[in-house]
Amino acid sequence: MPFDGAELNETATTLLRARQYLVERGWCKGAFGDDGSPRCMVGAILSATGARGCFDPLILGAMRALKSVTGSPGTVVGWNDAPDRTEQEVLDAFDRAAAIAHSEAL
Repeated sequence: MPFDGAELNETATTLLRARQYLVERGWCKGAFGDDGSPRCMVGAILSATGARGCFDPLILGAMRALKSVTGSPGTVVGWNDAPDRTEQEVLDAFDRAAAIAHSEAL
């Protein structure tokens, strides 16, 4: 990981936990998924935060960082579900979003 040894803020940590969830349990399109099963980007964030609620500031911060890297005029869900989207693109988006969240806290 590019942050090994670095002290991360809560948002960056959440994004990396969500990414790890997808690596370990799988990624999907078209549904949030259930905790423990493959999930979409938003579902992975909910798992990483213990599903604290969609309006939780930590979840909103993670979503804001993801939206900034996806460049999507729509939503993160729409970007995740694009027909040509790949799992590697999703994982890369989490890495870039975590880097942004980390740099904003410096």
